[in-house]
Amino acid sequence: MEDGIFHSIHQTLCDIRQATKTRPDLDRIVQLSNSLCYTLDYRDRYHVYVWSANTLTLTLEDLGTVTVEGGSWTNLSFTTGMRIFAQGQSSIVPILVRCTDTSLEEGNSAYGNYIESAGYISLSSPPAQTNAGADTPLTFSSQVNHVFLQNNTSANLYCAFDTAASLGSILLVPGATLIEDKKCTALHLYTVAAQNINGTSVGNIVVLGSL
Repeated sequence: MEDGIFHSIHQTLCDIRQATKTRPDLDRIVQLSNSLCYTLDYRDRYHVYVWSANTLTLTLEDLGTVTVEGGSWTNLSFTTGMRIFAQGQSSIVPILVRCTDTSLEEGNSAYGNYIESAGYISLSSPPAQTNAGADTPLTFSSQVNHVFLQNNTSANLYCAFDTAASLGSILLVPGATLIEDKKCTALHLYTVAAQNINGTSVGNIVVLGSL
C-alpha cells in the first residue's frame, strides 16, 4: 500500500519536472537607476536571474545589496514584489531579466543546456561604422552559436541574422541588449545614420559572437 503511494508521488513529481522542462525562459530588458526600480516578478517560473554588460551594485529594498558582475548571470530569486534599484546610478542603465525553470549556474541558456566556450569569434574585416540608411553585414570568421548585441547609441538599431537588415527587422531601441542563441555566420545591422561599431568610447554598437 505504502509502496504504491510512494510510487504515485514519485511519478507525479517526475511528470511535473518533465512538464516544466518544456517551458521557455521569459526574457525582458528592464531599465534601472537609483530612483527607478524593478519589482521582482517570477512570472510563473522557479528562478529569476539578471545579466548586465557592466558590473552593477543592486539595492534589494531593505535586505541589502548584491553585486552583478558584468557579463555573467546573477541569481535574484528573492521575495516576490521586492523593489530593486541600481545603486549610485543617476542615469538609467539596462539589464536583462530572465525568469526560468532551470539553474543558470549550471550553464543553461535560453533554449537548451550549454557552457559557453571561452573567448569570442572574431569578425572578418569589420567596418568601423554602420552604413547610413543601408544594410551593414558583419561576418564572423566562423559560424557562431550565440550572439550578443547591445545598442549603446542614441539611435534605433535594426538587426537580422544571415539576411539583409532593414527598418522592418528586429528593433533595438537605445540602451537595449539582445542575447540570442542562434547559429549564424553573419549579423546584419541597419541604422538611419552612421553609428560606431565595437568602438573604445561610449556610444557605440557592441557585437560579440561565441560558440
